[in-house]
Amino acid sequence: MDKIITSFTESNNKFICNIQSIMNDETIQLKNEIMSLKYKNKKLNEEINDFKKVSFIKNLNNQLKEKDKIIKHLENELDLLKKSKSNKVVEEEVMEEGVEEEEEEDEEEVEEEEDEEVVEVEDEEVAEVEDEEEVEEEEVEVAEVEDEEVEVEEVEVEEVEEVEVEFSEKKLKPPNSTSRKLKYYFITDDENKDIYEKLENGELGEHVGKLIGKQNKPFFFE
Repeated sequence: MDKIITSFTESNNKFICNIQSIMNDETIQLKNEIMSLKYKNKKLNEEINDFKKVSFIKNLNNQLKEKDKIIKHLENELDLLKKSKSNKVVEEEVMEEGVEEEEEEDEEEVEEEEDEEVVEVEDEEVAEVEDEEEVEEEEVEVAEVEDEEVEVEEVEVEEVEEVEVEFSEKKLKPPNSTSRKLKYYFITDDENKDIYEKLENGELGEHVGKLIGKQNKPFFFE
């Protein structure tokens, strides 16, 4: 009986030892798996962080590209504004030159008329010295001629008033305008080429300028 008990105890102890050994092995294996999973989890987290960094950098790059496009667009608009401003300055200089030339021509015409009047006065004085009677007759004739000229001038004025001036519409850039929008104006078809405003109802407005030079550049009165 003692042998049986002893044998059972020994077998039981062996079984327990085997079970403990198996459990220890499994525990060690589980610990190793846990460590392996932790390591893999750490790697995955690092990869996720790397992806986040890459995505953030990509987003920054996209923002920089958009900002570069905006800067280029603004630079192009600035260049256009500079060009339009320089063209406007050139046009103003051309208009000023045209006005100066017209003023010089008017002054020359006035001087020529004054010279002609002086010559006429001197001729009349010489005629008076030579023969007073002839001068009186000439004065009478001059008076009659002047009366006739006045009558002719009145008739011509009436005829001029009856003449209708034809107009044509043309798009021009308004004075002191910063935009590129053109506006319709009425232009006379005669030699003066006067510029008149076109009102909203389509009627003729005020006389605001004229076309000057061979290229018919608009000049607006201040």
